[in-house]
Amino acid sequence: MESYLSLQGIAGIIAFLLPGYFAIKTYSLVNSKSERDFSALLLESAVFSVPIASFYGYIFESITGKRVVSTDPLHVITLILVSILVGYTAAKIRNLKYVQKIANRFSLPDADEDFLQRCFKLLDKNEPVAITLADNDVFSGTPRSGNVFKSGYPRQYYFDNIAWYNKATKKWDEHPGSLILDLSQVKYIETAKTLETEGKNNGIIPKKTASRI
Repeated sequence: MESYLSLQGIAGIIAFLLPGYFAIKTYSLVNSKSERDFSALLLESAVFSVPIASFYGYIFESITGKRVVSTDPLHVITLILVSILVGYTAAKIRNLKYVQKIANRFSLPDADEDFLQRCFKLLDKNEPVAITLADNDVFSGTPRSGNVFKSGYPRQYYFDNIAWYNKATKKWDEHPGSLILDLSQVKYIETAKTLETEGKNNGIIPKKTASRI
């Protein structure tokens, strides 16, 4: 009896929290979100778990004609996979241009809460940027990825296609490999063109021939 209650309790936690948790974490891998505190994460997980678990239960019963058995390991694994798919799909839909336009009209937050990552997404593929460091050294590179965005914490980013500007020769000296940079060392970042999205820059960067972040 105790074993049964224990299994039922674990199954209840899985159904009540894990679907939403996995959906949120998957969404955050696609669109950077600021780190939630534990209580907020638990609340969001519970809120999102309800529709995900209900949707999965409805589809499962419609296909198999059987009720979902919450203690069945196959059910648990399938529910988690469905939650991951829901989070990924939601993140991709949120990034669609017409969805972003609707969100902007209602003054909703951007899909990606990482300001720098949001700007980099507006660049063309493999497009380099010029980075001026705090000591006024300048290099160019293609931004690739950074550490997980967490508001108030240090940020690191890595670039490839590196070239340092030689002030003596006034030429760019190319360097092989990549460069990992702590963004606290950065004075500003410049792009070759305006960072805009279909005639509207969403207030990210002033409209001009080039942009400075």
